Amino acid sequence: MTEKKQISNVAVPERRGGTSTCTKYLTISNFEELFEYSGYNLSSLKILKLSELTELRVIWSGPIQVEHFQNLTQLTVIDCRRLRYIFSPTIARNLPQLCTLIISHCEELEQIIEKDQTSSQHHLHPICFPNLSSVTIINSENLKCLFPITPAHGGLQNLDRLHLKRVSKLEQVFEGDESNVSKEEEKVIRLP
Repeated sequence: MTEKKQISNVAVPERRGGTSTCTKYLTISNFEELFEYSGYNLSSLKILKLSELTELRVIWSGPIQVEHFQNLTQLTVIDCRRLRYIFSPTIARNLPQLCTLIISHCEELEQIIEKDQTSSQHHLHPICFPNLSSVTIINSENLKCLFPITPAHGGLQNLDRLHLKRVSKLEQVFEGDESNVSKEEEKVIRLP
C-alpha cells in the first residue's frame, strides 16, 4: 500500500517574520503529490530536481502561489513513472525564468502541460516560456504531445535545443486544437 507523503517531510526553509531563507536548490524523493499547498516560500528556488519518485502523480496541485516558482531556471524530472504531465496550465503560465527542462524515464507521461479545462478567460495570459532554451526528453514512451500551440506563436523565443529520444508515441510537437487559435494561426510557428 502506498503511503501518501507531502513535502512537509522535507526540510525546506519557511518564511518567518518578513524574512526568508534563500533556497536555490531542492531535491525531493518519493512523494505521491508535491506542492499541494502554499505553506513554503520557495521564491528563491532556481533548480528543482525530482528523481526516482515512482509514486508521483501530480507535481503542482491545489491553490499554489505561483510566485513561489518565478525564479525557477531548471527543472529535471527523472524516473517518475506514474506522472502524466509536468505542468498545470497555471504553473506553465508563470515560469518566466525557466531555461532548461529535462525529462527522462517517465513512462506514463503523455504531455508536458496538462490540457486546460478552465474557461477561456485564462487564455488572456497565454502559455509562454520566454527563456526556455533547452528541452530534453528521453525514454518517455507514452508522450503524445510536447506543447499546446500557443507557445509556438512567439512564446519560445530562446528555444535552441530540442532533444527527443525514445518517444515512439509522439504525435505532435505543438498540439493545435486550442479554441482561441484560428486555423491560419495554427499553421504559423515562430521559433527564432
